[in-house]
Parts: sequence; structure tokens; C-alpha cells
Amino acid sequence: QNLETGAIERWASGSWQSDYDLYSSNGAINVKTYGAVGDGATDDADAIQAAIDAAGSGMVVVPADAYYINGTITIDRPFDARGATFSVGATGSIVIGTEADGEVVRSIQVFLPLVTSSRARASVWSEGTQSGVTISNLLESEIVVPHVEGFYNGLRVVGIGTGAVHNNIHLGRLYNNKRNLLLENGSGWS
Repeated sequence: QNLETGAIERWASGSWQSDYDLYSSNGAINVKTYGAVGDGATDDADAIQAAIDAAGSGMVVVPADAYYINGTITIDRPFDARGATFSVGATGSIVIGTEADGEVVRSIQVFLPLVTSSRARASVWSEGTQSGVTISNLLESEIVVPHVEGFYNGLRVVGIGTGAVHNNIHLGRLYNNKRNLLLENGSGWS
């Protein structure tokens, strides 16, 4: 499930629908099947995580809607949320890989949605802790990060007991974060 030639260009131009249709015809898991609403107000974190947990090694697809996230979503398998927006609340977080000490996730493809904070920038920055997206203990994977906005740390890359290495991370816009990009060596190597 590697990125085919031109997939990034199709994502950037918005012509990704053929990928969505391909995933759907190959048994991808749609988060709405697991109760995600996508109205921008209902907390969809548990439903999205349930879809991820049920997907096995299959692709998780998030249809183009606005999703409110006020819990942790851990993406550890193929994930496609192109066209969607995640508005992240005070206790929300998006983790790609795993934060379990010494564990590792490898060889996945992730297309993130637009990720924004639902809170006022001043309160997020004064707390000094919330990251929009964390990549942790991830190896040999392909990640597309189109937009992260309004967090203390926009994108945090860290190793916890192992590392986050040999990944292709395609960065779009890291905007209006106190620290747009944080490369951190936790207790592992990164």
C-alpha cells in the first residue's frame, strides 16, 4: 500500500476521489459505519478509534466532513482522511504510530485531514503542552500532513523507547502554532 506515482499531486489538487473509490471497493473501513457523525460538534474520537481498531491491516477512510476530536486517536494502520477537517478540543490528540514504550508501528500510509485547534490560541499557548499531531515510534512509513494550526506544538516527532525514523513525511502548512515543528528525542532515537 505504498503511494503510487502522482498520489501526492492528486491529493494537493483535490482529485483524490478515485483513491477513495478504490479503497471502498477493497473493503476499507468507513468511520461513519462506526458512528462518526462529522457535524463539527459531536465528539467523533471514539467512533474514529473504533474504526481504526476494527480495520486490521485494511485502510480506514474518513469521508470529507468536519469532525470534532476531544479524545486521543492513535493511527497505527493505513488511514485516509483527505478532504476532512479535524477540530481538536482541549483533551484531543492525534498520534501516528504508538506512544507505548518500546513498541513500533511500521510501513503504513497516512493521509491526514486538515487539523486545527478548537480553542483560542492564547489559552493553548499559555498551557504549553498540546500537540496537534504526534508521530511516535513509527518506521518506514509515508505520512501526508496538509495543515496543522493553532497548537503549542504543531507537529511533534518523537521516539519513546524506540524511534521515529526512515519515514517520508510530506509537510503542507504548519501555521500559527507556538512551535510549528518539534523533533524530540524522548527515551528512544529519532
